[in-house]
Amino acid sequence: MCAQTFGPYILCMWKVLSEIELPELPLAGAEALEEPALRVSLGSVAQPPAAGFVVTDGGDVLLRIPVLGDFFVSRTGDEVIVQAQANVDPLQLRNCLYGSVLATVCYLRGLFPLHGSSVLMHDAAIAFSGQSGAGKSTLAMAVARRGHPLLSDDVCALDLRDTAHPMLRPAIPRTKLFADTIDHFQLGASDLYTHTARGSKGHFSMAGALADTRVGRALPLRAVYMLDARDQDQVSLVALRGKNCFSFWMQQAHRSVIGYKLGFRQRIFQQVSVLASTVPVYLLRRPRRLSALESTVQLLEQGPFGIPSEPVPFAKSGRVA
Repeated sequence: MCAQTFGPYILCMWKVLSEIELPELPLAGAEALEEPALRVSLGSVAQPPAAGFVVTDGGDVLLRIPVLGDFFVSRTGDEVIVQAQANVDPLQLRNCLYGSVLATVCYLRGLFPLHGSSVLMHDAAIAFSGQSGAGKSTLAMAVARRGHPLLSDDVCALDLRDTAHPMLRPAIPRTKLFADTIDHFQLGASDLYTHTARGSKGHFSMAGALADTRVGRALPLRAVYMLDARDQDQVSLVALRGKNCFSFWMQQAHRSVIGYKLGFRQRIFQQVSVLASTVPVYLLRRPRRLSALESTVQLLEQGPFGIPSEPVPFAKSGRVA
């Protein structure tokens, strides 16, 4: 008996046919989607030797995620096979597909996976990135609630085939929020909670907000904001330039170790060089308190005007000071 197939969905301008239901993804309509399609199947996977990932001699990728299962990603990036552990939570399984597995598919298909969130603003994409806990998802939700649809969270798939105009492909329109943020936005209970060192995060899908033609096409990436939440009263923006900008892009390549292991180190370096020279990156320092989110969003809506031209101090650790 054949397994039921769900979809077709839209993910990064690909048609996705899946034996796992993926309700966080928008359904495909009449959009002209890029081939080949991405197929997600349930089946047997050759087990990696330990938790983590390996690249086979043929260039396929095997991932093992403890408690969830094993994943196979074909070297062409058009097939994913999932061998789930018994009684696995399907919501947790999907969360893995939307993170490490999607980043792997991006590398195999030549896209640059930026670790961050992105929203649609003035018919272009802006992205929020930075270290864990910087508030990427929180700010993305605040912006989305003012009428700017969420395009992706965790993995932002960047298309650099036109090196003069990097484009963002809409990916997973859902966001992950801590309890205080959920209460602030009065979102109620989530269907899925994942756990981090800083506490549990609830997942909230916003796929319905992208039910128009924009979900099936790439959007110009207008700017990226590196977030820094502080105990301060003012919102400030400073442009990253030179080695600071380059280092930012290198650090924020999602699951870069997978790309390196696949043999794409030189390509990733070239992509970072393109991004650093074409996409403005701003250090956005904002108050940590949630009540100040609205003033931050208003600044973003106005655009990055009056940005200081001096470089940001750079710490010895390679992080922006």
